[in-house]
Amino acid sequence: MLWEWIKDNMDQIVKTVGDTMMGFRSILNITLEGLSTREQWEDVKIFFEGKDTESYNVYLAQSLDTILAKAVWVERDRNDVSQWLKANGYAKIDS
Repeated sequence: MLWEWIKDNMDQIVKTVGDTMMGFRSILNITLEGLSTREQWEDVKIFFEGKDTESYNVYLAQSLDTILAKAVWVERDRNDVSQWLKANGYAKIDS
C-alpha cells in the first residue's frame, strides 16, 4: 500500500522533501525494502522508466537488485521454509 501511495504522490513528495539522501532517497529505500516479488520488481522498474532518476539512480538500482534477490530467494526456498515452520510448530499443518 505504501508503494502505491508513493507512486500516486511522488511529485509532491519530491517537491516537499527534495531528492537528497535525507529526502526522497530515504523514503524510496524504506518503501522499496518491503517489496519481494517479481511483479513488484517489474512495477518499480516500469514506474521509473523515463523519469529523471539521476539524483537517486544508484539507490534505485540497489533497491531493484534487492527486490529481485528477495523474489528469487522466496521462489527457491518457499517450500523448504514452509516445511520447517510446520515441522517446528510455527505453522498449521494442512489437512
